Amino acid sequence: MDTYVAKLLSGQNLFITGAAGVGKSYTTNAIVAAFEAKGKNVVKLASTAMAATHIGGQTLHSFLELRLYKSAIELADTRHYRIPAKLKKILKQTDLIVIDEISMVSAGILDLVSLRLLQAHYRKAVLVVGDFLQLSPVVRESDKRDYCQQFSIENPNEIFGYAFESQSWKEFAFETVLLTTVYRTKDSDFMLLLDDVRRGIFGAPHANYLQAMYEKPIPDAMDFTFLFATNDEALRHNQTMLARIDTPEERLEALYDADATPKAEIEKFCKESKIPTQFIVKVGADILFTKNSRNFFNGERGRIRSIDHEKGIVRVEKEGGIIVRVERERFEKRGYELETVDGVESRVERVYFGVMQFPFTLAYAITIHKAQGMGIEDLVIDTHRIFAPSQFYVALSRAISPQRLILQGDPARLGRLVFVEKQALAFYRALGMA
Repeated sequence: MDTYVAKLLSGQNLFITGAAGVGKSYTTNAIVAAFEAKGKNVVKLASTAMAATHIGGQTLHSFLELRLYKSAIELADTRHYRIPAKLKKILKQTDLIVIDEISMVSAGILDLVSLRLLQAHYRKAVLVVGDFLQLSPVVRESDKRDYCQQFSIENPNEIFGYAFESQSWKEFAFETVLLTTVYRTKDSDFMLLLDDVRRGIFGAPHANYLQAMYEKPIPDAMDFTFLFATNDEALRHNQTMLARIDTPEERLEALYDADATPKAEIEKFCKESKIPTQFIVKVGADILFTKNSRNFFNGERGRIRSIDHEKGIVRVEKEGGIIVRVERERFEKRGYELETVDGVESRVERVYFGVMQFPFTLAYAITIHKAQGMGIEDLVIDTHRIFAPSQFYVALSRAISPQRLILQGDPARLGRLVFVEKQALAFYRALGMA
């Protein structure tokens, strides 16, 4: 860890990568903590509001004031091309920029990031984190076509491809840090399978291994978390399972400390960050924790034993009969401002408002996308509507134990589930990592 911090302090840009469950988030948090302990200013960014909330930061577009622009070509003809003076000053006082979930940042967006940093004469380090063999930039083909026609772009990948396909990636000259120790599962055969599936390798041994998971019975669907490809499927399954519990419905409302903030802005933040303004549970319902804390981990399952609305406490029983007291967690809308004290202008981090909500969701179903970062013990993966590259790998790698993993769907489709984007695989091969 000290080596990474020293390199970043020297101005060396780093790319931290690795398979699912190797501790990318842990390593990133440790680096940020080390910088802040030295009194350094860190800006934490991500491509989506949900990812930004998880790291206590902002979206790239929000911080860099990029509006909805997708490329520097598009931005060039607008009044927003010039860097805002306040942003320029903030960047001058920044010692490290962290960009999480880099796999979801398109080439065009990374070029916009590079443009803003050049405009600010930013000379410090950039740390990007993620796995290009997991989730990729999501853009509809029709939108790509229309955009390229509008701006006379011959190669769509220049704008909509992976971040590493941009000219900026070469200019950043990232040194790659590959994390290899898998912490999520201890099963060596399962680790080998996951490693092959991540790289799009699939043959008879893999088919035989996974075929057995299709043949397992589901003793009671109430005891498992189902992973679905779509929101609608997950919502329906959760509602069906919740209806089987013979206790009254309880509504858990989000609380806000945002007196001067328009309600529409708060609702927009909640929607983009996937923070429910309210959700229905019951005493006896199973939940999944959605973040790491002292008493639980992201993806851990528990059962609601009591709800005290007046005190804002939910008591949850975990595996082994352990009861934990869960209170609403604070999710903050953050930003950076300039503050002048005794004639000296300095960068300060502002909290614009906070949303308090319980850090869990119903455990019966969740989408593959929302399960990113989780480790789940009793898991059923519904493979019917898995369609995107690496989506099956992301789903499989949520499992902590293959003995507690069941596949549901048509096993004849297995060969079509295991595939990756050729560009991403070629990128890692060029680095000698695939």
